[in-house]
Amino acid sequence: MLARILARRFAFTLPQLTALFALYLVALCNTAFWSKAWQAIAGTPGSKLPLFAGMAVLLIAGFQLILTLLCWPRWAKGLLMVLALLASITAYFTASYGVMIDSAMLRNVFQTDTREALELLNLKLVLDVLLLGVLPAWLISRVELQPVRWPRLLLGKLGQLVLCLVLMVAVIGVFYSALASFTRNHKPIRYLINPANGIYATIRYVVGERMKAPVVAEPYGRDAKKIAPTQPHKPTLLVLVVGETARAENFSLNGYARPTNPELAKLPIINFSQVSSCGTETAVSVPCMFSGFPRSDFSVNKGEARENLIDILRTAGLKVVWIDNNSGSKGVAKRLGEVTIPDGGPAPDCRADECYDTAMLPQLQQALQGAAQDTVVVLHQKGNHGPAYWLRYPAEFEVFKPVCRTTQLQDCPREQILNAYDNAIRFTDHFLAQLIGQLQQRSDYDSAMLYVSDHGESTGENGLYLHAAPYMIAPSQQTHVPMVAWFSPSYAASRQLDLQCLQGERSKAFSHDNWFHTVLGATGVSTSVYQPPLDMLASCRK
Repeated sequence: MLARILARRFAFTLPQLTALFALYLVALCNTAFWSKAWQAIAGTPGSKLPLFAGMAVLLIAGFQLILTLLCWPRWAKGLLMVLALLASITAYFTASYGVMIDSAMLRNVFQTDTREALELLNLKLVLDVLLLGVLPAWLISRVELQPVRWPRLLLGKLGQLVLCLVLMVAVIGVFYSALASFTRNHKPIRYLINPANGIYATIRYVVGERMKAPVVAEPYGRDAKKIAPTQPHKPTLLVLVVGETARAENFSLNGYARPTNPELAKLPIINFSQVSSCGTETAVSVPCMFSGFPRSDFSVNKGEARENLIDILRTAGLKVVWIDNNSGSKGVAKRLGEVTIPDGGPAPDCRADECYDTAMLPQLQQALQGAAQDTVVVLHQKGNHGPAYWLRYPAEFEVFKPVCRTTQLQDCPREQILNAYDNAIRFTDHFLAQLIGQLQQRSDYDSAMLYVSDHGESTGENGLYLHAAPYMIAPSQQTHVPMVAWFSPSYAASRQLDLQCLQGERSKAFSHDNWFHTVLGATGVSTSVYQPPLDMLASCRK
């Protein structure tokens, strides 16, 4: 019986098959779009159902129009099977995490490492892809397309195109004012139309980034040179900590009710409470921070086409080291090279499959061996990288309980997600305190530390999880980031930095735009590209 069912084949004409496929896409693969669209029109006066039905007809007709143009007998089934698989994967992530699929999200996907990608695999993803992707693809494979002569085929396609256009024009005509208001006020929702979002984003990413010719970085800041302090001094050591996925509102230093910064709170640090990020994902924020471009003028292509802060520091004669416990520098240190923390190092800083951020501290000591010289070390954290927040810290730092122990965040109570997330913040607090403790012991340097997170994170607010939302609509949880500075007494004295004055600056509005110029000022590097007004320390330097 089962064998007969599995062996059964279905006979359809090509227009019937594409019409059924368009209906399948709209009804089953766009739940995230329909949810957001219903919320968006909920506040409008009058009945919502007619508008909702009109939008469904518009989408079905639009998909049918595109499929009519693309699907021809020889390859129609193969194309639809691929689209079904793509739509099922996209449907899972848009519905489960509330993410919107654009070219920036695709960049984030392609630049992630295998370990991070595997963290997103779970039973629900597998089941969703099986039910929404593999099963429809198998059913399509069992279809026998009824043969049609070419004249009739072409005439039929022409009729379908006309019918689709008539339906679309009719719907737009009837609901014009409501649809115009909807598209004008809720533009980002278009990133939820599946699979158009994934296809469009992939084309933009591949054409815009993957197929472009190799870029030779344009020289930048080549006039850079070190300016020695006028006061007695030792070699300068500046450690730059690039955080990962930490948001400012979960730092108790910023007023968060939970004690997520117990160790830093005991140290003479300066906490800048109003700092915004350049982007909402690592692949944008990290290159932007080091590029010298303001956020308003930055693009990944511009960042790649010009030398950056790392190059300028090296031009000035400083020793520069990049130590990475994440998925790489995103091209920032490609002309320098990176020291990567390998998986499965010695305990207690590592597990079998991953190392905690404290594993970078021995690497820092190794990088500082030998005679002291002016040095900048970048430590790129794993930090709070989600969705597996519970894996980002050792067991003894699980202070807030119980925690969410699945990557299916939508299946956890929000309190458990925040417990795991806050534990990871608390471990970053410990990591930074340990780092400061090591720097305090380096009497051979005038040392300082600057920490800032690359972007924040959504943990279920308004149905959003993770990060990488389009910046124009990104919530503050993804753009408001923590920033902490520490300066040794000898550094402050040699650079004539008034720390009391700097404490008075801690509530001012800053951003990643300040990072580039603050680092140049902190290292005493003189160059024509340095802008003192963007140096966070300049006004407190005597």
